Amino acid sequence: MRNLKTALAIFICLLLYQFLPGDPAFACIAAVIAMQPTIEDSLLAGVNRIIGTVIGGIFGALFVLLDRRYHSSDLLHLLLVAAVVTLLIMLCNVIGKNGATVMGCVTYLVIVLSTAVGNPWLYALGRTLNNTVGIAVAVGINLAIRPPARTDQPEK
Repeated sequence: MRNLKTALAIFICLLLYQFLPGDPAFACIAAVIAMQPTIEDSLLAGVNRIIGTVIGGIFGALFVLLDRRYHSSDLLHLLLVAAVVTLLIMLCNVIGKNGATVMGCVTYLVIVLSTAVGNPWLYALGRTLNNTVGIAVAVGINLAIRPPARTDQPEK
C-alpha cells in the first residue's frame, strides 16, 4: 500500500505545482521521504527534513554572502566549504537533531556549490516551502488512506 500512497503523493504534488509557482522536484522528493510505514515516522522524517533544510539554508546563505564579500583564494575557499560542513553537523548533534544532518548538508552544499543560486535566502526559503508542501501531502495521504498502525502500541 505504501508504494501506491507514495505514487499518489507525487501525483498530487505535481498537480499542485500546476498552480503553485516553482519547481515540484523538491516537493516530490520530500513526499517520497516523508511517506513512512507509520504516521509517527512520517512526521519525524518530515520535521527532520524541514529542520535540516532551514539549517542548511542558513549556513549556505551566510557562506555565499560572506564569500561574495570576502572572496578567498581557491584553495582556502574549498577548505572553508568543507569546514563549514563540520560545523553544521556539530550543530545538528548539539540540538539533538541528528536526523536533520544529511538534509542540512545537502541544502548547504547545493547553495554553496551551485552557480544558479541568485539570492541564497530566497533559494533557501523556496526549498523549505517546497519541502513543506511535499511533507504535508505525504502525511495527509498517510493519515487518510489506510493509516498504518502504530508500532509501539501495547499488546492486548
